[in-house]
Amino acid sequence: QNKNCLLVYRYRVVTITKNIYLIKDLAILSGHSIHTINFYLKHEMVKEFARGPETRVRFFNDKALRRLKRIRALRRDGLSIEAIKKRLSR
Repeated sequence: QNKNCLLVYRYRVVTITKNIYLIKDLAILSGHSIHTINFYLKHEMVKEFARGPETRVRFFNDKALRRLKRIRALRRDGLSIEAIKKRLSR
């Protein structure tokens, strides 16, 4: 069974693999609050995969979820936001 689907994004067709999440889904799955995820978005630690062309709703993929889980683990280890940003940029 093929899990790929197509999303029309800004007049381009993009192939999406695996899962697509809304910010509320990321919050539930990662254990972060929506407010915290927005903070990470603002500081470019997590990126949206796409936005709905009319509604401007953000869509996230599995990569964003993995990054949030990694950020959570690094925060639990006591790293600062700046130290985490450096680790993520490697």
